[in-house]
Amino acid sequence: MTDQAPSIIRKRGEAARASLQELFFDLAIVAALAQMSRHLASNVTVTGVIGTVLPLLAVWWIWCVTAMMTDVFDPDRIPVQAALVLSMVGTVLMAAIMPGAVGPQALIFASVYVTIHNGRQVILLGALRGGAARQRAGRYLFWFAGAAPAWIIGGLVHGTARYVLWGLGLFIDYLGYAIRHPVPRYGRLPKNTYERRGIHLSERFQQIMIVGLGDLVLVPTLEVSRDQFSAPRVIAFLVTFVQTAILWQIYVSRAGAVIPMLNEHRPARLVRWALYTHLLMIAGIVTMAAAAEMIIRAPAGPAPGPSVMVFFAGPLLFLIGRAAFEFEVFKRVSWSRVAFMLVLVALAPVMVGGSPVLVQATATAVLLCVAISDAVRTHLVNRGTTRALSRDP
Repeated sequence: MTDQAPSIIRKRGEAARASLQELFFDLAIVAALAQMSRHLASNVTVTGVIGTVLPLLAVWWIWCVTAMMTDVFDPDRIPVQAALVLSMVGTVLMAAIMPGAVGPQALIFASVYVTIHNGRQVILLGALRGGAARQRAGRYLFWFAGAAPAWIIGGLVHGTARYVLWGLGLFIDYLGYAIRHPVPRYGRLPKNTYERRGIHLSERFQQIMIVGLGDLVLVPTLEVSRDQFSAPRVIAFLVTFVQTAILWQIYVSRAGAVIPMLNEHRPARLVRWALYTHLLMIAGIVTMAAAAEMIIRAPAGPAPGPSVMVFFAGPLLFLIGRAAFEFEVFKRVSWSRVAFMLVLVALAPVMVGGSPVLVQATATAVLLCVAISDAVRTHLVNRGTTRALSRDP
């Protein structure tokens, strides 16, 4: 890629690692995810779910576009740092008003979201003086500006109309990326636009998973510290920690460790699909953190149906995202993992009315079985590879 302002553009092929500025930005994502989990835990209704899903999709897209920006532009340069600061301050503000994001604070939430995306692109356009990078920034601005009216008008109206308009705004944002941001006269971005080399994006995806798991540590810790340390509350808290460790093991088993390889040989595929598969996994983690808060808050008594659905939806979403990611990496389906997903679906209605801690432990046991199955399969694959190499003269 050539440009008249190469000073802010990463050189193709350089060993670009995730910067400290990007990790600093991730702190804002931790706050936003925690707020979403706590909101869902207190609003297990259709409105509560919508009020969690829409902000999650918005915050996730901020993180994705920011990660792709720093994959192309050098975060050590002042204009890129300014764009990072804008994204971070905006995300923190969105996190602060998250409980009222689809309610009384909707217009502020929408305005901040629009400002982050459009402001980022304006900063980049001002720092570039022509070439492919500037055209790309202009394309992004064209699409983000096109989605802005839906967000702002959605912040002004109420109820279903707001959900529909914000859904439309998100659809435009995600669609623009999916079809490579076409604009009049110039068409779509070339496919090779996404073929960035190096380990930056692979690191960023692994880091956002750690950030997500941080939500599963932070939210239960805050909840268990609010009241007395009774045995059921402590047990639920410890089971949540076990869940966190299991999720990390499931993620890094084979597919998580092979992201760098995929990024090296098929970088465009990684960029285009990992965004969606990791979104499902992050959604699962946010839901599991909400479930943990609900269980720690009320560990005794029968678990109502909506709560049980939340308890099982988290692990199910995570496994769906993980299975889709594995398929993208290895082009195969793990049927054992599909079987465990079906087990979760079958157990959910059976566990209605049961002890919340028992429901949580049951879902955790299924996740543990998935982790054990992954470990056994990996061991068998590695042993078969070792034997094949030993026979090779």
